[in-house]
Amino acid sequence: MPLTFTVNHKPGYVLCRYSGKITDEEIFNSWKSFYESDNWIPGMNFLSDISDVDGSAISSDGLRRLAQYSRTVHEKNNVSAVKVAIYASRPLPFGLARMYEGYSYRSPEMVRVFKSKVAAEAWLKGLINNE
Repeated sequence: MPLTFTVNHKPGYVLCRYSGKITDEEIFNSWKSFYESDNWIPGMNFLSDISDVDGSAISSDGLRRLAQYSRTVHEKNNVSAVKVAIYASRPLPFGLARMYEGYSYRSPEMVRVFKSKVAAEAWLKGLINNE
């Protein structure tokens, strides 16, 4: 599977790991399935690890669509704030993550992009402030 979701109750976030070449539709459908599943806990933070993704088939329109969908899902579930840390150690995934961060403006999602997984986890835990 190109996206896998693991709910980590103790640290209090969902880990979404991306791997291989992924299309806009695969990303959207994976997130839609997760949000509609019993595994999603509204208000739980996310760590998206996109360090191993081949982002060559991901478009800005696909990222915009996903950001709009996520915003709608959170708002329908009365989630006013959720942290989304994205770990992207390579240039293309990092740039895609920054685009998603921009599309998430005015959304309940507070998205931050990190080149370090340790820093991403620290931000989710409130150990560092990344404005």
